[in-house]
Amino acid sequence: GNANLNGVTNALGLISAVAGMNLSAPIVPMRIRYIRDYVTSNSVNDARHWNEVRALTSGGTNRALNKTVTGSATITNASYVTNGDLTVSQYAEISATGSQYVQIDLGAVYTDIVEIKSWHYWLDIRWYNGHKIEVSEDGITWIKIYDIANTGERTEISDGISVKIPNTKPILIGGGGTNKMEYIGYVDGSSDILINSKPLVQSGVNVLGYWVRYYDGTQICYCWDTTTSSAGNAGSGTTIGLPAVFSNTSQYVVQAGIRGIASGGVSASFVTEAYPASPATIVVKILVHTPTTIYNGGAYGCTYQAVGRWY
Repeated sequence: GNANLNGVTNALGLISAVAGMNLSAPIVPMRIRYIRDYVTSNSVNDARHWNEVRALTSGGTNRALNKTVTGSATITNASYVTNGDLTVSQYAEISATGSQYVQIDLGAVYTDIVEIKSWHYWLDIRWYNGHKIEVSEDGITWIKIYDIANTGERTEISDGISVKIPNTKPILIGGGGTNKMEYIGYVDGSSDILINSKPLVQSGVNVLGYWVRYYDGTQICYCWDTTTSSAGNAGSGTTIGLPAVFSNTSQYVVQAGIRGIASGGVSASFVTEAYPASPATIVVKILVHTPTTIYNGGAYGCTYQAVGRWY
């Protein structure tokens, strides 16, 4: 009784151009009463945390606010999942190992939910392994609308992770088996193309920058106006979070640019070292060269571009 919709986040507007087909799907709102949010661990430790889960209408009403929370195992501070408070220290936790979930009972079946937003502990640029979201009308048949196995890990940030609600199962455009192209529509009227269950392209912007991903595994991240302290000749540099997670530290490269001037207005040149520190962070080190010395000049504006693979 499980369907896998692998929800993704961008409207592509490509459907009518595919083989001359018009696949504009009718708006068929999904009937939702229950929500499950799964994680297995995170990139920092083996813990499973949930800060908040919201079920939002197009008008911004949160159908999950103060609703009952249960789980696959004992939950510490279960009420934090739906209390409307995004304070990062207010998180629920399941200590049992492996894949675990929190479940929200909305108390009634709703057809006006267009988005589910999920927050986990986000203060230290981590991501959560095995993250997926399922919804159900009756608590028996579950529909998967988000799975990092198909969409890639997301950096946990204060904005949370947004998942749009599909209004249809994937429609096969071409191919079959594991080699296929599919169309999927959403309650808000937008749509996506999936190739081999992965989005043809998806993109996003958050407080850490902008990212774009392609079905072949290519990922590009960039940010702007990040404050970076110069490191002198021996400093360790500044760690900067990426807006999306790469597959590992050997699967991307980074270039950074610096804007600023040494104190006192002295003539200086900037030498920048930037390198991957983790799948979700880079380190930027700035050496400020005056005519005679290597100078630690303070804080500078940093932009970067990182290119590599998300799977």
